[in-house]
Amino acid sequence: MQDGTESTEQPPIGNLANYGTIQDAIDEPSGGQDDTHRGVDNNADVPDEIFGSARTASDFFAAYCFIFLNYCISSLQKQTISSLFPFVTSSFSAHSSIPAINIATEILSGVLKLPIARMVDIWGRPRGFVSMTVLATLGLALVPVCEDVKWYAAARMIYGVGSSGFVYVLDVVITDMSSIKNRALAFAFSESPYVATAFAGPALAQYFLQHSSWQMAFVFFSVVKPLAAALAYAAFPTSVANTEIPEDTSSGGGWFRSCWYVLTECRGR
Repeated sequence: MQDGTESTEQPPIGNLANYGTIQDAIDEPSGGQDDTHRGVDNNADVPDEIFGSARTASDFFAAYCFIFLNYCISSLQKQTISSLFPFVTSSFSAHSSIPAINIATEILSGVLKLPIARMVDIWGRPRGFVSMTVLATLGLALVPVCEDVKWYAAARMIYGVGSSGFVYVLDVVITDMSSIKNRALAFAFSESPYVATAFAGPALAQYFLQHSSWQMAFVFFSVVKPLAAALAYAAFPTSVANTEIPEDTSSGGGWFRSCWYVLTECRGR
């Protein structure tokens, strides 16, 4: 205010230059700013760390085929094995323990989902995939050799955790491979085997009971599952780019420090 009168001057806008002019907007090429300035990377549909140098159409086609094969085997295995679980408990004269074992398995599988997700994030997709395959196969192999219902319950929980983690890792890989636009179609395609295995699974279980035994069904899937998983693993990179486990062993406790790092990182950030 000068000489008792208020100045009519408007304060300058400090960041006026950032908005540009109408002519600048007209002269700007269609599409506005570059996609990378808006946080969109057109080349980020399939990260290199997931499938390494597998960037050709044939590589992607083979990867999708192997992953779909694993979805088919996992769904057929689930439908077949779930039909045979009552026969397993009946062989131990413990048919009444079916609800308790089912509930304990579901709770353990659900509780361990987040630690498994964090483990896959730290170790990388390939190592997480191998770990879950080993757990699921171990659970399948232990069921036929169980001597009482306690060992069966333990084997069932190992199988439940490994099987749910196995499917989870495949879902993560599908997410990494597909673009946002096609992701819903990719997941619908991966879940489509259940349309057929809902009928084929019980029929296969009946075939094993009539022509062999329920033990042979578990042996069959404990052999087929790792073989199919090996085909999918062949599409994975040879090195794990997402691994964050420290390898510095200068303090003399390298392995202990690595294990402690994984345990603490599973708490999340």
